[in-house]
Amino acid sequence: QSTWGIRMLFKMVGVFWSLLCLFARWLKELLQPARKWVFPSTGVFDTSKMRDFLDADSLEYRAKVREFISTDPLFKLTEEEFHLSLEETRELAMRRLKRFANCGFLKVEDITQNTLRLVAAHELVGPVDCSFTYLVSVHFNLFGGSVLRLGTERHLKLIPSINSVDTVGCFALTELGHGVNSGFFMDTTATYDHATQEFVINTPSVLARKNWISMLADNASVSIVFAQLIINGVSEGLHAFYVPIRDEQGNIMTGVHIQDQGYKFVLNGNDNGRIWFDNVRVPRANLLNRYGDVDEEGKYTSVVEKKRDRFLRAEIGRAS
Repeated sequence: QSTWGIRMLFKMVGVFWSLLCLFARWLKELLQPARKWVFPSTGVFDTSKMRDFLDADSLEYRAKVREFISTDPLFKLTEEEFHLSLEETRELAMRRLKRFANCGFLKVEDITQNTLRLVAAHELVGPVDCSFTYLVSVHFNLFGGSVLRLGTERHLKLIPSINSVDTVGCFALTELGHGVNSGFFMDTTATYDHATQEFVINTPSVLARKNWISMLADNASVSIVFAQLIINGVSEGLHAFYVPIRDEQGNIMTGVHIQDQGYKFVLNGNDNGRIWFDNVRVPRANLLNRYGDVDEEGKYTSVVEKKRDRFLRAEIGRAS
């Protein structure tokens, strides 16, 4: 017991000594004169060099966008903007998207040709209007990017009208019953009709409805719809389809059902909605067929062997 007591005494002395040293170091720092920042002899801090350092890339492009945003009245934040109605807020965000696109600051091809410019655009427009930023991302990246990266040569003719925002698109993936797991589980179906060379899009239940789809409630005329491709009674896995949902006059197409999800706490310029389908027919060519296709004879082929992997390969391909 005496040996144990001696060891404990030495440990306590060691702890006390460590605490005493820490206190002494703290007291020394406290009593020292305050440190002073040393600036160049000019006394001027070059903010442009700091901005370029933080920007890191696409410096000329960023400068042009900043100049445009700071001088165009449409992008000027005013007190009135905080008191707009839901409809006016949505209209303002959409007008900003069209102005930004028509000035040539962004195009779908940037996804593969100039990815840094795509990223820079999101960084630059974010402080102006977060809803507008969402529209930029959904229209050019999710919608346009799907056409570009999941489609093939026959779909390239669709790109110019997406770049000009004459065709406004959305991205319908998430289902009520599966949420964030919609990429692995999905109930929406696209059944191939060989007699008419068409796919028939159907929503079999309430849980299969696509929810919180950006740009859907008011603006989108076309949607990229993910569904189980069914041919000859067999599901070939998840595929993406280019599905018109409104006509040229803005009327909802027959068999398409859209519900406005209304006012939110934030991002009200982004017109979220839910969508479901009742025997909506689209031509065979509207299948985005980079990783799987159906030929004129009704034969399905895919470069991805496992059905479960087809969606994963499509998403990796769209993002890469």
